[in-house]
Amino acid sequence: MKLWPVVTGVAIALTLVASKSPTPPKGVKPISNFEASRYLGKWNEVSFFGPFYGGYNVIKLDDKYQYALVSGPNRDYLWILSRTPTIPDAVKQDYLNTARSLGFKVDQLVWVKQ
Repeated sequence: MKLWPVVTGVAIALTLVASKSPTPPKGVKPISNFEASRYLGKWNEVSFFGPFYGGYNVIKLDDKYQYALVSGPNRDYLWILSRTPTIPDAVKQDYLNTARSLGFKVDQLVWVKQ
């Protein structure tokens, strides 16, 4: 599965919401010990439109900052980000399982074909 590249959208989104208190959906907790400098850079994702002014909540992130699960302010917004154009099936299933357990409708995700 290939994902769509996002180069500066993440940095812009982080900047836009930095002055606000992004509130995740009820029952969803953003990760702790988030290192913004490691997170910035090129990401590939399902689809990302801008400008994005809502909450931007990183709710799952691997130790190497290669894959991220991001939610908006409610369960209508969810992205799986990857540093590479494709995501391994095991990682995809792990992130989908996490999202599903948090009440996101993962069957409604749009997978971008490249």
